[in-house]
Amino acid sequence: MKAFRVAALCAALVLGVAAGAARAQGSEPPKEVPAGWGPMSINLEDVPYPHPVSYFQTTLEGQDVRMAYMDVSPVGTPNGKSVILLHGMNFFAEAWTDTIEILSKEGYRVIAIDQIGYGRWSKPIMPTTSRGPRPCLSAARRVSEGRPRHRQVVARVVSGGAV
Repeated sequence: MKAFRVAALCAALVLGVAAGAARAQGSEPPKEVPAGWGPMSINLEDVPYPHPVSYFQTTLEGQDVRMAYMDVSPVGTPNGKSVILLHGMNFFAEAWTDTIEILSKEGYRVIAIDQIGYGRWSKPIMPTTSRGPRPCLSAARRVSEGRPRHRQVVARVVSGGAV
């Protein structure tokens, strides 16, 4: 029953994020460039994330790469469970800001990972077939090593056909 509640909570949060994205797509672009807009770094170091970003060095397709993720501790009483959040294409982990806040307040440890080549991840030259959730989940498992074992739930927003 508890697993169902966690799955239902994650599904509701994912649907909320998707609904917000759909609303944003229907709006008109600004007539003028907003103040403060300008060039930004390819790895988004100059874009604020809602929580500190950590990095994990690994190798993919023979290339040294850097995985970026936020590991957010529960607020209040921990419930002993973790949620791993994977964003869809053309987003980065910052897109989970509201979801992270809700889950951490419910006692979850939240790991929000930038997908390969997005956000603060390295930008490796590799086929898109090598991208996706599997390398990120493998790295997330290694990030969790040496820490108390938690029951983990994975939530992923899918946008596009690269699944």
